[in-house]
Amino acid sequence: MENVILVATGYQWIGNGVRAFDSKIIELISGSKKNLLLTAYSLTNFKVIEKIEECLERGVSVEVYINQDENNTKALHRLEQIRKNYPYLHIKVIASGTLHAKIIVSDQTRVLIGSANLTHSGMLKNYELGVEITDNEISQQVIKILRGI
Repeated sequence: MENVILVATGYQWIGNGVRAFDSKIIELISGSKKNLLLTAYSLTNFKVIEKIEECLERGVSVEVYINQDENNTKALHRLEQIRKNYPYLHIKVIASGTLHAKIIVSDQTRVLIGSANLTHSGMLKNYELGVEITDNEISQQVIKILRGI
């Protein structure tokens, strides 16, 4: 399938045609032109938040679904600060423990689904696996599911 790309973390899993999660995450966020939707079970990698803010500076509408957890307190506080300047940043805090999906949807056409949290370990060190799918229909289905939370 040409519209599916395998992504991974863990030094022994990357290479031989398998893209790294961290570079794919940054690519999807940075490449978004109209809208970005992402979920975060755990968000402690502030590079991700910096890239989200850069999207907002370009006028990209951003939806963040974040798990209510003490590990996300700093990230949530930073996102709330950013939202003061960008009304098209929508944050939905999900009751603790119920959001575990790790998803990024860029411009309603590209979706990254995988096991990596938006943490340093999740994006670089742990052994995590996922797929990027470029497909409008699947992207729309994922968006519909997430907005139904």
